[in-house]
Amino acid sequence: MERPDISFIRAKPQICLLLFVTGGITCVLLDILGVNSISTVSLMNSPIDFPLPVYIMLPLTYIIIGVFIGIFSKSTYDAVIYGASVGQCQFLLPLIMYYFFLHNGTYFDIWWRSLCGIVLAASFSGAAFEIKKLIKDK
Repeated sequence: MERPDISFIRAKPQICLLLFVTGGITCVLLDILGVNSISTVSLMNSPIDFPLPVYIMLPLTYIIIGVFIGIFSKSTYDAVIYGASVGQCQFLLPLIMYYFFLHNGTYFDIWWRSLCGIVLAASFSGAAFEIKKLIKDK
C-alpha cells in the first residue's frame, strides 16, 4: 500500500510539544486567575474573582492565542497543527478531571470547555494565516 504524500506539512514536533506545554500552562494560569477553565469549580482555590464570565474569557483566550500562532506560522497547515497543539490540553484536562475525578457540573459544561481550546485555536490560527497571506500578497 502506498503512503500518502504529506510533504506539504512542515510543522516541527518540537514546536508542537512546546505549544502543548504552553496550552497546559494556559489552563492552569486561567484557573489561578479565577477563570474555571478545567472544571466548573476552581481547582487551585483561587482568591481572585475574574470580572468576565468563563464562557467569554475562555474562548477569547484561545482566539487570541490562535491569531498569534497564525501570524507567526509559515503555512496554513502548520498554523492549524500548531493551533491544535496548543488547544490539546484544554481538550484533555476538563475530560480527565470530570470523568475520572470530580464529576462536578453538567455534560454541557465539560464538553464546551473541552472543545473550546482545540477548535477555536486551530480555526483562528488558520484564518489568521490566510488573512496574513492575503495582506502580504496585496
